[in-house]
Amino acid sequence: PTIEVLAAGVEQLGFGFYRGFFVTREAEQFVNLWEWLRRPPLQSERQPVLESVAQVIARLHAGRIDHADLNLTNILVFPRTPQPQSLVIDFDRACASNDSLSSSQRKRSLQRLQRSLHKLDPRAQFSSSIDSEIFCRGYRARLASLQSEVLDIPSETRNNT
Repeated sequence: PTIEVLAAGVEQLGFGFYRGFFVTREAEQFVNLWEWLRRPPLQSERQPVLESVAQVIARLHAGRIDHADLNLTNILVFPRTPQPQSLVIDFDRACASNDSLSSSQRKRSLQRLQRSLHKLDPRAQFSSSIDSEIFCRGYRARLASLQSEVLDIPSETRNNT
């Protein structure tokens, strides 16, 4: 659930130091989640977009990716009707794990997102507790569905991957 990477490179800066970069396809018509929240979205699009964001983050976590900088500006949304799209960007500090993310890793990631919301919107002018409930329900439902899909794979297939 991220933008398409077209190229990547590494520049050596000296002993043990380097700078990495990615060239990605532009996510046309997408805006970051903070921009979207600040321009009062239509009520009819609010729930589907928040659910889309929750589902993408659940997919990220189910895919064993720990995004160390999950915040409102690293989530892009395209609020088209009826199926909004969401993307996660800025994976420079992300870690892929061989094992499933622990509940504490997922919780830390979601708390980082919540801190971002409180930092950018300290008076809750652009978000509400209802938004949080919609997000949490969508995240839990999608994560449970993805985890059950993994459990449905026959054990002999899982052991061969």
